[in-house]
Amino acid sequence: MLRAVGGLSAPGRRLASTLAMGSVVQRCDNIRQSTEDRRKHRGLVLSNNLRVLLVSDPLADKAAASMAVQVGHLSDPDDLEGLAHFCEHMLFMGTEKYPDENEYSKFLNDHGGTSNAYTSNDETNYHFEVAPEHFKGALDRFAQFFISPLFAEGSTEREVNAVHSEHEKNVANDTWRLMQVDRTTSRAGHPHRKFSTGSRETLDRPDVRERLLQFHQQWYSANIMGLVLVGKEELDVLEAMAVDLFSAVEDKGVEAPSWPEHPCGPEQIGTCLRVTPVKDLRKLKLHFPVPDLHPWYRTNPGHYVGHLVGHEGPGSLYAELKRLGWATSLVGGPSGPVRGYQYMYVSIDLTEEGERRVGEVADHVFQYLALLRQEGPQQWVFDEGRRLREMSFRFKDKEKPSDYATNLATLLYYYPMAEVLSADYITDKYDPDVLKMVTDKMTPDNVRMTLLGKAYEAECDVTERWYGTRYSVQKIPPETLQRWRTLEPNPNLHLPEPNEFIPEDFELVERDQAAHNAPVMLANTPLCRVWFKQDDTFKLPKSIVKVELFNPVAYSDPHMVNVTHMFTMLFKDALNDYAYAASVAGVRYNLGVSRRGMMLEVGGFSHKLDVLLRKIMDSMVSFRVDRARFDVLKEAYLRSLRNFAAEQPYLHATHKMNVVLVEKYWEHDALLEAVDELTVEAVERLLPLLLSKLHLECLLEGNLTRGRALELVSLVESRLRDGFSVRPIPAALQILDRETMLDDGKYYTVQKQNDVHKSSSIDVYYQCGLQSVRDNTLLDLLVQILNEPCFDQLRTKEQLGYIVWCTVRRSTSTQGLRVIVQSDKPPEYVDMRIEAFLHSMADHLRQMSAEEFANHKEALETRKLEKPKNLADEFTRHWDEIVIRQYYFGRERDEVEQLKTIERDELVKFFEAHVCHTAPGRRKLAAHVLSSQCTDTCPCLPDGLCAPPDYQAGEAVLNVPAFKALHGHFPHVAPAVDVSVTPPQAKL
Repeated sequence: MLRAVGGLSAPGRRLASTLAMGSVVQRCDNIRQSTEDRRKHRGLVLSNNLRVLLVSDPLADKAAASMAVQVGHLSDPDDLEGLAHFCEHMLFMGTEKYPDENEYSKFLNDHGGTSNAYTSNDETNYHFEVAPEHFKGALDRFAQFFISPLFAEGSTEREVNAVHSEHEKNVANDTWRLMQVDRTTSRAGHPHRKFSTGSRETLDRPDVRERLLQFHQQWYSANIMGLVLVGKEELDVLEAMAVDLFSAVEDKGVEAPSWPEHPCGPEQIGTCLRVTPVKDLRKLKLHFPVPDLHPWYRTNPGHYVGHLVGHEGPGSLYAELKRLGWATSLVGGPSGPVRGYQYMYVSIDLTEEGERRVGEVADHVFQYLALLRQEGPQQWVFDEGRRLREMSFRFKDKEKPSDYATNLATLLYYYPMAEVLSADYITDKYDPDVLKMVTDKMTPDNVRMTLLGKAYEAECDVTERWYGTRYSVQKIPPETLQRWRTLEPNPNLHLPEPNEFIPEDFELVERDQAAHNAPVMLANTPLCRVWFKQDDTFKLPKSIVKVELFNPVAYSDPHMVNVTHMFTMLFKDALNDYAYAASVAGVRYNLGVSRRGMMLEVGGFSHKLDVLLRKIMDSMVSFRVDRARFDVLKEAYLRSLRNFAAEQPYLHATHKMNVVLVEKYWEHDALLEAVDELTVEAVERLLPLLLSKLHLECLLEGNLTRGRALELVSLVESRLRDGFSVRPIPAALQILDRETMLDDGKYYTVQKQNDVHKSSSIDVYYQCGLQSVRDNTLLDLLVQILNEPCFDQLRTKEQLGYIVWCTVRRSTSTQGLRVIVQSDKPPEYVDMRIEAFLHSMADHLRQMSAEEFANHKEALETRKLEKPKNLADEFTRHWDEIVIRQYYFGRERDEVEQLKTIERDELVKFFEAHVCHTAPGRRKLAAHVLSSQCTDTCPCLPDGLCAPPDYQAGEAVLNVPAFKALHGHFPHVAPAVDVSVTPPQAKL
């Protein structure tokens, strides 16, 4: 509970001088937290009514903050849609105290930090992270967003363009399109109808800055804000920082807006939307308007009902639709709440047959919902969910500080301070009336239906204004509603059985006396290499097991790629009834395809992890193709290949880059051409071919002993021996892909047209050769220095596009500098602007002060030494070394030691050798994706921009296989650990 500051604790009295000014009016020191959480928390209300949560984490290697303002795009003026989102953009563009528009982002970049923000229906959230020793400096700059933003005239037009570019990126995205159709067709006059993002059309007006100032003045008030600070400092110190830096945020005494009238009114109830998608999608969505369920958080009725509706085990709605061949996935539950209203929904991905029989699919949904009402609330279901959520809360993985702060800042306004950590997890009040209230609203008399699919194109007679989506709205026929009301019970539908996968043993295993801070090799045979690390950091009863089933036949040609993908889809589909219960109980698995075979991963609570692994391997051995599901899943796979054409242009550019650089990389078109060969018989022939010769590369981490780790690997090996008589694959075939070696002094381009998006894209790569500790560090330092000015110049100043990234591209053994831009300008023009930027950076590097260079080194050191936040993060870091066969588990430590010895002149030489346009050995490859809708193919250079340097024109790669055949490949880097297997000696 929050209490007045009069009864101060001893730590609180140390802040007597601060408190005497009345800066803190309430404090909460009894926030409920997990017994496993070693951080300290304190809640405050400042004198300006700003709610603050302090998190003291002495182990944090990043500090973070987040401010949630309880106003979003629903509060946009009717005549200025997108204003809340525009305000979010403009707050980054300088303040009275720090007027440079990139001061905030530059400070963060120079000190190992990052930032972001988002605008939702009823909230705008700003957040950042930074090296702990620079937390106060970053906080000071951050606080000024809410005290004295400039909203400079010079930034206004450019940020309108940035907002427009963000909107253009989403125009062909079906999620955004469907969301806007839902908004456009909601209750007349309701704010839900508004266009959330904004564009030039809505924002490019003479008075936009004046209206922006009015919006900020009206809504950016301390009493509807929530601030979270996460730092290494003691709570008292964090409190002093909050008081010192945020007490000046003005309290305007506003009330956070809410909308108790639901946007789905009588005119929307009983209607059916038909929508034409860009991708080849087939969905049925049923929405049921309900009030905002937040007030009943201790019962959490949305989660209770969603658990039952979205269940995938025997007797579930999904299991029955899947048995009938009508569905490939189903999701059900509560939508994200808005203050005042919410939806319960059921969303089903349909098969071709399911789309033809969509009325019967809906029948089944209403049969299941009728079953829930007939059975009534079940306390055992509620209690099981309560146990699972309490377990999740107790053993919750630690998050990145910025994620932790962002999530909590949102909750400060909704829950009592003492429950802000636990409210989303602890459901300790069984209230059958509340549960019944929700199920009683999920009826045919309170439904809005949406059908998404290309089959409805001829019926869609309306064009939505902002995204151009074609749709129609019709009343659901009265006879259909009456049929749904009077359906007979379906005997195949029933409530789930109690979950037998819920773990009961949370004890930590005996500690390994020879503990290591990196994986150790427990076994190394021709068949299997086993890496193991017992968790000695996070100390939770969780483990992860990952096995690479290495066999290059899986990626040998497009047909084998398709067959391997088909097998994994069929396998997961067949095991879903069993594995779903395990996933609900916190034990999950995945079987995926890689360019070297398949990846099997099982992770979660340790107690019953072996039970799931044993079932997986038994099922693999006994697997038989279900012919009916084969047809369903093949069609789904075919659609996924075709739908790649509608992905973002930058993804097409990176894909094309991989096709040229990676030794063997199949294009989607090649996979599509081979789909006709994909048959049941082909899949059945695959398994003996794929699993009879293997190399197993295994990593096991977490709450395991060495003996237990070897037992789990033995389980995998024994099942493969029993089922497939597995033998080691010859070492000569255990070769990883290499990277194409570009010619010195050459610049190549590979081009592709995109017919879906308005934007074009470019991915530019400057190949820097083989990886080494020194060169890796030099390249990372170069990107550290280039990253922020690249974004500032190409995105903020030149307005080339919303997506601008400067980063490192690394393969198994090589690396290089990469710049990605998605833009409405043609790739050739953007290519020249990238070259102009890099040309300007040559002098920037040469003239950089010693202090600035030292700051960048310090920032990079902070990034490299950032510790994994949870077991999954640590596991991923280790697996990334294993999968490229370098096993350099101490890489970050050694690179930091190298970093300390790098001087500016050496970095300048590295830049001049690999990136500078005058370098005789520069190797450049650019993937150009040109939109067919691009009309300005030869844009003029705007005034004030420097011209690009003269450099060699690109040589087009017209035949990729021929190009790769004429070029060599880089060798692999020697592993950091000797993993050679000594062959058995012949007996004399």
